[in-house]
This record gives sequence, structure tokens and C-alpha cells, in this order.
Amino acid sequence: MLERKLRLPAHSNTRFSKTATTPLFTLKVGMNNLPYSRFGFVASKRIDKRAVKRNQLKRLVRRIIMENMDKIQNGNDLLFILKKELALAKKESVSETVIKTLKTQGCIE
Repeated sequence: MLERKLRLPAHSNTRFSKTATTPLFTLKVGMNNLPYSRFGFVASKRIDKRAVKRNQLKRLVRRIIMENMDKIQNGNDLLFILKKELALAKKESVSETVIKTLKTQGCIE
């Protein structure tokens, strides 16, 4: 689980300057004036009606972020909006897609 300070508040008024769309998720990146990055994860009921499945998908992406936390640059707000295709994807391909997308957005050094 991410530390509380690393979680993006639900009602934050963040202006996202960059958007990256992949078949598995949409990533919105905004700047913050903090010495650390914050992360948010959204999984709507369109993905799956069961909350258990939606939470599993959010946990999967959250774990990938935590494993690569030392590479992620500070000062960003990152919002992952998950898509239905993520439920069908393999964990290895999800990990590769997340890392590749973060690199293209300039969030990983």
C-alpha cells in the first residue's frame, strides 16, 4: 500500500498537462510543487461490476509503481484510469506497459 502522502487526494484540483492513452489504461500527468510524486487509480464499474476485481486491478498497478518508486521522478501527480482490457492482460505485459508509458511521459529517469 502506498503511504498516505503518496496518494492523490480524490478532490484535488490538479490540472493535468499530459495525457497518454494505452490499450490498458489512460495516464494523466500533472505537476505539483511537492518533493514527492502522488498517485491515483480509477477503476469504474464498466471494467467489472465486482469491487473485488476492480480492487485487484488497482493493486496490480499500484504494486508495479511501488517496485519502481526509486526510478520515478518527484513532483508529479499521476492518475491511472484503468480500462477493461487490463483484466485480460498478463502481469508481465502490464508491467512493461506501465514502465514504457512512464518513460515516454518523462516520469522515469
